[in-house]
This record gives sequence, C-alpha cells and structure tokens, in this order.
Amino acid sequence: ARSALAGRHAAGAASSGALCGEGRGECAEAVVHPGLGRWRGRPLRPSAPGAALAATPASSSGAAASSPPSASSSSSPSGSRLRRALPKWDELDRKIAGIALPSVANLLIFPTVSAVDTYWVGRMGDALALAGQGAANQVFSSIFWVIAFLPSVTTPLVARAAASGNMVKARESICEAAFLAGAMGLLGALLLGLASNSALSLVLPPGAPAREFALPYLQIRALSFVPALFSTVGFASFRGVMDTVTPLRVALLSNTLNLILDPVLMFSAGLGISGAAAATVVSETFAGVAYMVLLFRRKLMTRRSLLRVPSWKALLPLLQGGAAIQLRSFALNAAFVTATRRAQAMDVTGVSAAAYAISLQFWQLGGVALFALQGSASILVPAALAREEGGQAAAQAVADRLLILGLSLGLLVGGFQLCAVPLLSAFSTLPEVRQAAATPVAIASFMSAISGVVFAGEGIMMGRGAWGALAKLTGLSSATMITVLEVGRRCNLGLVGVWSGIACFNLVNLGGVLYHHFVTSPRVEARKAAEKLAAVA
Repeated sequence: ARSALAGRHAAGAASSGALCGEGRGECAEAVVHPGLGRWRGRPLRPSAPGAALAATPASSSGAAASSPPSASSSSSPSGSRLRRALPKWDELDRKIAGIALPSVANLLIFPTVSAVDTYWVGRMGDALALAGQGAANQVFSSIFWVIAFLPSVTTPLVARAAASGNMVKARESICEAAFLAGAMGLLGALLLGLASNSALSLVLPPGAPAREFALPYLQIRALSFVPALFSTVGFASFRGVMDTVTPLRVALLSNTLNLILDPVLMFSAGLGISGAAAATVVSETFAGVAYMVLLFRRKLMTRRSLLRVPSWKALLPLLQGGAAIQLRSFALNAAFVTATRRAQAMDVTGVSAAAYAISLQFWQLGGVALFALQGSASILVPAALAREEGGQAAAQAVADRLLILGLSLGLLVGGFQLCAVPLLSAFSTLPEVRQAAATPVAIASFMSAISGVVFAGEGIMMGRGAWGALAKLTGLSSATMITVLEVGRRCNLGLVGVWSGIACFNLVNLGGVLYHHFVTSPRVEARKAAEKLAAVA
C-alpha cells in the first residue's frame, strides 16, 4: 500500500478528488485517464487513511465500477487485485484491443510473408536452399536487431511526450531517431555487404554446402538495411502516438509487393534464391520511403529537424536506453545464433537445418499475436504514468490486465499451433524434413503458452524505463539457453536439445518479468517516495 501511494507522489502525477459512493457512506479517489477512461480507486475510509489506491477501470458510460474491499475488509487484497485484472471488455480492454489488434495484424504480415518466402524456396526441392536461406536470415536479423535498438526506445519516449501534450518533444524524438537510423543503417549495410562471408561464419561452419545459397541471399538482402531501419523508426513513431492503423496499411502494401515479386523473380526471371532476396529489398525500400512521406505529411517530422545534427543532450535518452537494448540484443542474438549454428552442424544434407528453420518460422508466426502485447505495454504504461491525472495506480492496473491477457492469449495461440502441425507439409516437399520438424514444432506450441506473459512483462519493463534490468534478465536467460544447448549437443539430443534450450530461455524470462512486476517495481517506487518525502522534509 505504501509503495503504490508513495510512487504516485514521486511521479508528481497524483490527482485526487472525493467521489462519494451513493448510499454507502464512503469515498474513493477518482483518476481521470484521457484515452483510457475514468478510473476509480479503492474506497478510502477514516480507519485506513494510507490505503493504496489500486485503480480499476470504470465503464465509459460513467457507471460506477464495483468498489473493492477496503483495507479493513476481510477479503484478500491479492484476490481483489486479481479480480480487477481480469478482462471485462471495459474501457481499458477496448483501448488495449484498439492498439493491439492492428499491431497483431501488422506484425503478422512479416512472418506470413517470410513463411511464403520459405514456401517458394521449399518449392526449389533442395534442402540446402532452405538451410541457406535460414542461415542468411538469422545473420541478417541478428546484426539488424543489435543495431536497430531505436524502435524499443523511441516508442515509450514518443508515447510519454504525446500523452503529456508535448508534440514538439515527440517530433524531436522521432527526428533524432531517424538521424541515428540513417547513420547506423549505412554502417550495417556496409558490414553485411563487404563482409558477408565472415558474417555467415557465425552460423555456418567453413565449407558448409548451404553457403552456396546463403551468400548471394545475404549480399542482396544487405541492400535493405537502411530502408528497413527507417521503417522501424516510422513504425515506432506512429505507435507512440497510438496510431497502429497507418503502419498496418504500409505493411500490407509493401508485403503484398513482396508476395507478387517472389515467384516472378525466383522462377519467371530464373534468379532462384537471389530473386527471393531481391523481392524483400524492393518491399523494404517501398516501406521505408512510405513511412518517411507519411511522417512529413503528419508533421511528425520536419526537414529542418531531420537534417540538424542532434545535440549530445538530446541523444542521451536514446543512447542510454539504446545501450541497454544493445546489450540485450547481443545476448539474445548470441543465444539464437548458437542455436542456428548447432542446427546447421547436425548433418551435411541440410535436413536438420531445414527442419529447424521451418519450426522457428512456425513458432514466430504464432508468436506475433503475443508480441503485440509488448508493443501495447510499451505505449500504454508510459502514457498512464505521464498523463496529469494518471500515475502509478493507473499504470499498475494497465500492467496487471496486460499480464492476464498475455496468459490467456498464450494458451489460445499454443492450442492453435499444436492443431496446425499437419500443415508442415506445405513448407517442404521432402518427407524427411517434415518428419524432423514435427517434434520441435510441438515443443514450440507449448512454449507459446508462456510467451504471452513474457512479452507483456517485457513491454511493461520498457514502458517503465527499466532498460538495465531488462538487459540483465536477457543476459541471464541467454546464458541459460547456451548452457542447455551445449548439454544437448553433448547428449546428442538433436533438434530436441536445441528447442529445450529455447524453452529454458523463455522460462527464465518468465520468472524475471514476474519478479520485476511484483517485487522490484514496488520497491523502486517506495524508494522514490522516501527520497521525495525526505527532500520535502
């Protein structure tokens, strides 16, 4: 109780007013949360002057939500908090759905198109082609997401500025992120284009037959590095102002272009796997240009701000969060590069590597529906904290609801993935590849049950600015995954050992995000409150 109340004082965003319950002789604090509706807090009785104000959403029609028990009630406080966190399709649920559903559709497009790429490469009838594409995609994404820390940092910064009504600050954050994206994108493109062979050595042993397909694919794909980074900045910027429909439209158009070009360039033009990479480059370039044009039209970006070199002070928030995100990306990608390397080295035919690529694609395809919760949390939590009438109670209510939704959706997605195992035949014409992928896909389906909570918890930590804690957690989970991968290699567990490592990675993250939400975050808020009171005294 002290933690929640003190956190609100520390944030300087508490706004209280007496709302007396009709006929009940009790008063409750009301928190009006623009964009999230009206929030009613726990009833305040004279016998409990310091009770925590655990917010729950009231209906948008203004009807009073049922008041949870007071501090003097015999009901369990934890039980009351759980009841308040359960989805009710109230104003908060509608707000989450309004942000998450377009994000799900948007995020679903990319792995769907990647799955179609995998489908067309699989039509080539060569397991080494699938293995080569999987290796090249892992290298590209690993290097890309180490450099592309900007979206994770930009979204909360823009959301916080927009929620407080400071659109000038939001515009500055977007332009600073775009400036860094251009500089770092050029660096990444040169690294991949000029050192493709060395980069592939991260996942492919020397002389691996799959290099024949992986090298040309990666060299062409490197051309999309700069426009892809601009796309991520544009996507994060629109999410920060709670516009998830515009990114959906851009993604639909750009990826439809990719779908059309894949068979044309691969088979009609005879480019093979290089045609698949070229189609992706054209698609990413279209998306990057579209985002820049739309940002200028919405006045979220100006030519003067974009071309001006940002000051060190202006870049500091991006770089501070970015440093932690980069450490997190290094750890994360080290783990998954190790997993890909283990799969690539299992046999020279490429069957295990192809099966791993398919199973990873299967997991990611279902996981995007859950990953949208991370983005929603990184928007809604800082917005709740920044609004004048919001604060810690409103942010906690949003976070609790997102965790419950993550668990529910995770169970649902895992069930769907398990039922979709027979669809593996669409990803490869080779029966041995389909057989090798069946068990890993089943393991991935069970992992989805916890992934929703993990993604929501990570988004909550991002929204609260807990970048350092998130980086440490990812480092611990990645180290655990690499250790299990090594045990699996020594015990000759094959792909089951690889996916056991990924499962342990998710379990450690699950424990970490829950510990931070229920233990670390309240302690931090209590400490801030104590410092605030000491300063006043």
